[in-house]
Amino acid sequence: MGRQLMDHAVSVRGDLELEVFVDNPIGRGFYEHYGFVSLEQKLHEPSGHSVLRLRYETASTA
Repeated sequence: MGRQLMDHAVSVRGDLELEVFVDNPIGRGFYEHYGFVSLEQKLHEPSGHSVLRLRYETASTA
């Protein structure tokens, strides 16, 4: 189901950026397997936890 949701988001928006908590290995693994690449790691100030900013580029712009 996660792949279907991402496929739909890509079909509607094209390139995507998102943030995922470093301490979320399941989420990180899913996004990395889908093809997202890491842009930066930063502090999520409200929680005090580190997040990764990830980007997915469609084949037409990669």
